[in-house]
Amino acid sequence: MKKLYLDIGNSQYKMAVYSGGKWSAVAEGKIDQPQEFRSNVLRNDTGNQWIISSVRKDLLDMVKKYLPADKIQVIGNQDIPPDRIDYRTPHTLGMDRFLVANGAYYESGKSVIVIDAGSAITIDRMSEDGVFMGGVIMPGLRVQRQSVADHLPELPAVENMIPEDWPGKSSKECLEWGIYGSLQYALNGFMDRYTSTNPESDLYLTGGDSEIIKQLLKSEQEIRVRKFLLFEGMRLFAESI
Repeated sequence: MKKLYLDIGNSQYKMAVYSGGKWSAVAEGKIDQPQEFRSNVLRNDTGNQWIISSVRKDLLDMVKKYLPADKIQVIGNQDIPPDRIDYRTPHTLGMDRFLVANGAYYESGKSVIVIDAGSAITIDRMSEDGVFMGGVIMPGLRVQRQSVADHLPELPAVENMIPEDWPGKSSKECLEWGIYGSLQYALNGFMDRYTSTNPESDLYLTGGDSEIIKQLLKSEQEIRVRKFLLFEGMRLFAESI
């Protein structure tokens, strides 16, 4: 019997399996396609054990409806021990933020700063004692680009880059500076603020836009890119409760 790990986010879901010390992706898709989501879940329901993290109650209820109750372990922010979190509203915390920090912490063994670059970009810290300390949430690149397309349709499409020339000399370059330049300044500003008080923290990067974000960071320390960091954090946390 395999263990399947399912993360249900605000806009996407991802499934992975851990075998032989390695992670493999099973399926992923958009939340706005529930029939495809259901099909992917049922296709993999062959007596496996499911470890699930979800921020969507409706889709979690769908999973519970079709999978045997004794094959499901749902983990959420209510399972985080009080001594592992320093956050004023733990009931509002997206569990994925804790899990990626948890995965990084157990690999590093010390304080970590984790950037998760997905629909939202989060920058969070976990202390050397394994306490989630909170951080930053900002709109992700896809959200920013879609917002421009929806509300400023007269502006041109842009590349995933910062122009070589400053200031921008075309509407395209100006918009690239606006999206990627402002993100670069924000990311590095937040990193400077973190490292000024926690200089020994290891830096981790995960999420679908990791490679773009890596190019924008101006950190002198090693940037550890981990594709399956959320699932590793999920696996370790599920085993601890």
